[in-house]
Amino acid sequence: VLKKVTKGAISKTIIKSVNKAKDAGYIMSCMIILGLGGKTYSKEHIRGTAEVISACSPHYVGALTLYLENGIKQEFLEKFGEPFVRISDDESLEELHDLISQIETKDEIIFRANHGSNAYTIKGTFPQDKQDMLDKIEWMKQHPEIMRPEGLRGF
Repeated sequence: VLKKVTKGAISKTIIKSVNKAKDAGYIMSCMIILGLGGKTYSKEHIRGTAEVISACSPHYVGALTLYLENGIKQEFLEKFGEPFVRISDDESLEELHDLISQIETKDEIIFRANHGSNAYTIKGTFPQDKQDMLDKIEWMKQHPEIMRPEGLRGF
């Protein structure tokens, strides 16, 4: 997925860079984008993202949801190189669940998915809040009325 969106980095490089910065005493904060792989690459994107986070355990992780404004939408679609089908809010919540469930770390990671682009808000600290976050997501699936209205989302 990183290659498709021309991120300019691969997982191995990101892990090495984050670990090197942490070893030098820097506080590391990483942002991830839910929905970046679209329907086709959703599972692959989340699996790869969880592997990177697990391997480098940044101090902070923030999750946003893909939001394509008119000014960049066409460029993104062209770079993606194949038909891109955006995931639904329910699928985004499933990505969030899968991401949290796949992150394995003994180090503390402050995790936030409270950005204005997200349909739902979740927060916690790994590893101690992992199950609580997963339980909250399961509860959210049963209560779609708490979803942030689409008109209030964005950057």
